[in-house]
Amino acid sequence: FWPAWHGITFFTLCLLYFVLYCGPNVATFVLPVISYPCEVRSTFHGLSAAAAKIGAMAGALLFPMINDVFGTAAVMATQAAICAAGA
Repeated sequence: FWPAWHGITFFTLCLLYFVLYCGPNVATFVLPVISYPCEVRSTFHGLSAAAAKIGAMAGALLFPMINDVFGTAAVMATQAAICAAGA
């Protein structure tokens, strides 16, 4: 690369690493493969998918009702509490 591009290249790589490491890491996908047999993994992948769908449905149904009754601040507080409980 040309010397003038070093700053742009560095910024692009920093942005790439930030985006890649904000989500699930490689250990999220590799560790279960090493630790658990296929039957256990497939069962819990199904349970995880079902829980995600139930959570999405509950959020889609409950958050508009909470917003209508208590307002946007209550919706944000509810979301924060659910996130804190999940962590």
